[in-house]
Amino acid sequence: MFGNREFNIQHPTFNIQRPSWDCLVLGVGRSITGKALLCGPLVACCILAVSADAGERVVLDGVAAHVNSHVVTVAEVAELVEPVNRQLRNTYAGDELKAKLRAAFDDALESLVARYLILDAYEEQEGKIPEWAVDRRIEEIVEETCNGDRSVLMAKLARDRMSFEDLRARVREGIIISVMRSESVTKNVSVSPQAVHDVYVENKARYMRPEMLKLRMIVLDLPADDAEAARARQQAEGAVKRLRAGADFGMTAKKMSKGAKAADGGDWGWVEPGETLRPELVKVAAGLAPTEISDVIELGEQLYILKVDGRRGAAAAPFDEVQSRIARQLRQKEFERLFRAWIKRLKKTAYIKVFAHPSS
Repeated sequence: MFGNREFNIQHPTFNIQRPSWDCLVLGVGRSITGKALLCGPLVACCILAVSADAGERVVLDGVAAHVNSHVVTVAEVAELVEPVNRQLRNTYAGDELKAKLRAAFDDALESLVARYLILDAYEEQEGKIPEWAVDRRIEEIVEETCNGDRSVLMAKLARDRMSFEDLRARVREGIIISVMRSESVTKNVSVSPQAVHDVYVENKARYMRPEMLKLRMIVLDLPADDAEAARARQQAEGAVKRLRAGADFGMTAKKMSKGAKAADGGDWGWVEPGETLRPELVKVAAGLAPTEISDVIELGEQLYILKVDGRRGAAAAPFDEVQSRIARQLRQKEFERLFRAWIKRLKKTAYIKVFAHPSS
């Protein structure tokens, strides 16, 4: 595919999904530079410890899989999946949590297997990533994560027990994977305009515009002092009377409102009520006819006066409005399909052995 040559770093998709600092430092585990040696008959054994609190067995490390000459350790997988595990523990419990954690571990392991397959495919094609490309990406990391201070980068490396050469190796691998993915998958992703339109026609209910209100609002502070609060309520009631008698809402809002849109005459434009207003205000707005002025609404430490200038009922969004979103979704699905097919092809010529899950 590439031949014995340097990659063209000006390729437009070269920088697809650049790895973040966490991904560079933590996300690819311990086998940074590639090929680890197999370690004999004990390689698949897990090292166990006993929790002093719960008396539970806890896996410290072991081997999760062999991929050609690479060893994927349990620690590598656990390190990659830990952020997901934290979220799962906050959401699930019991047997459901165990099942979710197992699935997350398996997904992370599959990701690492794919990573080594891609790196080995690159080696077979004898491609070459120029060192200046690695240097440039490291400089970008320094700018993006360390405010341009290289000493901060070095401190982070020391904290994570990495050498600078370890970092270069991870950056190089990230570049390789991005280029290989681009050449083997991304450039082959194609979605026809007809396919986009067909999805829209078949799923119009998914692309509904919510009900919208053209809203104006006056907001007044309600002081804690009883006498001052009474004066604020009286001021608000007077404003409602003047507005219902024909006073200009915009001028009134500019003079007395304390709300965020006071300078605009209290004009919030077209808004989705449930996304913009407190539930109590949504209920009041729903009962207002166009141009009608609400009563004074007291909520906590503020007073509100609403006016609805117009309504748009919920309706299907026009095709032009959602076309790009549908196209992105279809391209992502096609990318995932092609990526899975690519990895499946790489697996056919690879040696892969996956060991039992450590909790089994």
